[in-house]
Amino acid sequence: GGNWSAASTWQSGTVPTLVDTVTIVDGATVTIDVNANAGNLTIGQGTSGTLTFDATTGRTALHEACIIGNH
Repeated sequence: GGNWSAASTWQSGTVPTLVDTVTIVDGATVTIDVNANAGNLTIGQGTSGTLTFDATTGRTALHEACIIGNH
């Protein structure tokens, strides 16, 4: 978990772009602190995972789909 804008938050070591598939794994919390992009977004892999928004800067743009919870 961590801030969306931090490369260390992501397994790939890079901040996601509009063409990336993003998964916030079970037990992780990611805070959107910038204008965030993702092609697909999955929050949690079946039991948990949290996406929060910074109250002053949080925005998101999804290109394809968003899946929350068990799929």
